[in-house]
Amino acid sequence: MLSELDEIAARIEQLAQLANSLRAENATLRQGLVDAQAESRSLRSRLDAARQRIEALIEKLPATE
Repeated sequence: MLSELDEIAARIEQLAQLANSLRAENATLRQGLVDAQAESRSLRSRLDAARQRIEALIEKLPATE
């Protein structure tokens, strides 16, 4: 009976360690997602600005007939 309780206690400890490890990994992944989303917004903004500059330059080109 005592060995069974020890085994259960060991399994509970492993489970707790796994839960903590997964919690930490999840936090890291969430932060990575936040960082990636911020970078995506920044790149999208830069792309929009470049598109506007190109459109402005195209408008300045002489019309061909």
